[in-house]
Amino acid sequence: MGAQGGACRPGRAAPVTTPGFAWSVPPLPGVLVLGALLMLGATVALLLWRLSSGRHAIDALQAQLRMAHGAQQSLQERATASESRLRILLESEPECVKLHTADGTVLEMNPAGMAMIEAEDLTDVVGRPVYIWIAPEHRAAYADLTRRVFDGETGRLEFRALSLKGNMRWLETSAAPLRDCHGSIIALLGVTRDMTERRQAEEQDRQHLSALAHVVRTCTMGEMATGLAHELNQPLSAIVNYTRGSLRRLRINPMASREVLDSLDQVCQQAERAAAVIRNLRNLLTKKEPSLTALDINEVISRISALVEADARQHNVSLMFDLSPALPRVKAASIEIEQVLINLMRNAIESMVQAASTCREIRITTECDEDGMVAVTVADSGPGISSPDPLEVFQPYFTSKDDGMGMGLPISRSIIEAHGGRLWLRKNDHEGATFRFTLHTERERGEHDQRTHRICSG
Repeated sequence: MGAQGGACRPGRAAPVTTPGFAWSVPPLPGVLVLGALLMLGATVALLLWRLSSGRHAIDALQAQLRMAHGAQQSLQERATASESRLRILLESEPECVKLHTADGTVLEMNPAGMAMIEAEDLTDVVGRPVYIWIAPEHRAAYADLTRRVFDGETGRLEFRALSLKGNMRWLETSAAPLRDCHGSIIALLGVTRDMTERRQAEEQDRQHLSALAHVVRTCTMGEMATGLAHELNQPLSAIVNYTRGSLRRLRINPMASREVLDSLDQVCQQAERAAAVIRNLRNLLTKKEPSLTALDINEVISRISALVEADARQHNVSLMFDLSPALPRVKAASIEIEQVLINLMRNAIESMVQAASTCREIRITTECDEDGMVAVTVADSGPGISSPDPLEVFQPYFTSKDDGMGMGLPISRSIIEAHGGRLWLRKNDHEGATFRFTLHTERERGEHDQRTHRICSG
C-alpha cells in the first residue's frame, strides 16, 4: 500500500511530505528554467558592469580633480611669479606709481614715489590721504580727477606738491581706474612725474624771451624815432601856435574871451595828443613783467596805429581798417600784443618801400573765426615773401632787410603761441603777403588755463 501510494505518475505532482504538513510543486518546463537562468545572469552582468563603470567614473573624476588641482597650483605659481615680476618692475620704475582709494587714502606707493615726496618709510604714506602733499590751490582739481577716474575715465593733471620735508615741486599725474576680476573699480592707479626742472627751464625761457622782446622793442623804437619825432612835433607846434594866437588876441582885445577859449581848447587837445604818443611809447618801452588782462583788440589796434601812423605817412603808406564791432575781449598781455602788431605793420611798410610799390596799402582786419577765437589779419600790397617756404620767415635771423636782425617774427610767433594762439603767413594770389594770428577770448582763455592745470581726458 505504501508502495502503491508513493508511485509517481506522469503529469502529476509528486507529493512532498514533512512532519505534520504536505504540499506539492508542479513540474516546470525546461525552457522556463533556462530563461530564468539567463535573466539572472544578465542581471548579475549588469550589476557587475555598473560596478565597473562606477569605478571607472570615480577614477576619471579623481583624475580630473588631480588635473584641476595641478592646474590651480600652476596658476597660483604663475600668479605668484607675475606678482613678483610686477613688484620688481614697480620698485625699479623711475616714476612714482601709487594706488589710492576714492577718498584719497594711499594703498601702495613704489620707492620712486616715496623719494619724490621725501618719505623714509612706506608707513609714512600708506593709509594717509594723498591731499596732504598737494598744494591747497590744486586740491580741488585733484579731487575732480579722482572722481572722474572712479567714473571710469582716464586723466592727467599738473599740480604743485609739498614734500614731507617742506620742499615744493611741480608734478604731473596720469591716472586710470584699477579694476578687480569682476570689473569693479577698486582704486586709482597713478603714474607721477617730476616736472620741476622742466618748469624751471620754461620760466628761464620765458624770462629770456621777455628780455629779448624788450631789446627788439627798443631797437624798433629807435628805428621809428624820426617818425615819432615828427608825430610829436605836430601837436607841440600846434600848441605853440595856438598859445601865441591867444596871447596876441588878448593884447589886441582883452575882452576877446570867446576866441581865446577856443584857442585854449585846441591847445588842450594837441597837448593830450602829444601826451598820448609819449604814453604809448613809454608803455611799449617798459620792462615790467607782462600781465594778462581782458583787452578789446580793436582798442589795442587803434592805440598802436597812432604810433605806426607817422612812419606810414612818411613812406606814403595808407592804413586801412576793417574792425569787426562787438568782438569778445581777449585775455592777453597788452604790451606783447602791441609789439606783435607793430612788428607786422612795420614789416609791411618796409617791404613796400624796398620794392618801390606804387600802391602802398596795409589792411588790418579783426573777426571771430570758426573756432570762436579772435583773429587779426595784417595784409599788405607789397611784393610778397620771396621764400618758397612760409615757415622760413619765422626762423631766427631770417631777414630780407640789409640791416635787419631777423628776430621780430620769431619773437612775435613765440608771444602768440605763449598766449595759446597761432601766427602764420599766407601768400596772396597776386601781390603782397598776409599775416594772421589768433587769440583766445577771455572766456576761452579761462577754460584753456583750467585745462592746463586740470584733467586732460584721454
